Amino acid sequence: MKKIHINVMAPLAVGDPADLDSPASQVAFNEFDSHLAIMKRKKVTAVSVDVWWGLIEPVEGQFHFAYYRKLFTHIIRAGLKVNPILSLHQ
Repeated sequence: MKKIHINVMAPLAVGDPADLDSPASQVAFNEFDSHLAIMKRKKVTAVSVDVWWGLIEPVEGQFHFAYYRKLFTHIIRAGLKVNPILSLHQ
């Protein structure tokens, strides 16, 4: 029997990417962790994430990875793999 790999899509945004420490972002990441735990129990193997280049490089030459670093860390800590999808559109 072949092993089946199941991926799910992450929300387009978890919390506020511009204010990761806000109370709303903390609540959103706690909820995201709960969803990740459910997915792990359901045998999901990976989470696809739209990586918006406009969030990484809001100004040409200025890079900000904090949001995706946090998002990916939550996914990996849940025991899931990350499938990033680079989105170059605005």
